[in-house]
Amino acid sequence: MSYHHGNLREALLQAATDLLVREGPQKLSLRATARQAGVSPTAPYRHFAEKEELLAAVGQRGFALLQQELEARLQGVEEPREQLHQVGLGYVEFAQHNPHLFRLMFGPLMAKEVEYPDLTLSCQASFGVLLGVIAEGQARGVFRQGDPEVLGTAAWSTVHGIAHLALDGQLPPRKQQKFQSIQGMLRAVGDLLIDGLVERPC
Repeated sequence: MSYHHGNLREALLQAATDLLVREGPQKLSLRATARQAGVSPTAPYRHFAEKEELLAAVGQRGFALLQQELEARLQGVEEPREQLHQVGLGYVEFAQHNPHLFRLMFGPLMAKEVEYPDLTLSCQASFGVLLGVIAEGQARGVFRQGDPEVLGTAAWSTVHGIAHLALDGQLPPRKQQKFQSIQGMLRAVGDLLIDGLVERPC
């Protein structure tokens, strides 16, 4: 892989992401990343002092990709309930398509807000897509009033749990058959969740 002056960092991040997706975090190192990017073994140290810094940057990139995926799922969808469904479906499918990246994004690095503030901000931006859907639904009188972050956390926790159960192989075939697919399960569970968010007449 060749690169031009000024985009070495991006080339390294792409190489690290490719390694993570293909081989998992155990094989990811600064040296392996340099080899994948086709640069000298010392080149990564121009941008990353250690492996953990590289992982944090890859995680930040992952959240940006997740945000793009969620925003794309909302294109052309106007009804708030369906918007919430689409965000959930997009989230779980992102996890299924990027298991190693997804685990990294929500791994121990997320507890180090002081060391990696950009990672935290990127995570918050992707979560902001969900909050925007809820806030818009509240403004249109579809979802009940309340702190969007509280409602969003309830929705996110449910979807995040299903995503991890799927990745860990904890959804046996008999459960999937009942709902036809993981996506069918998510929509059924989502209906129950959304029913709890819907504004009720006084």
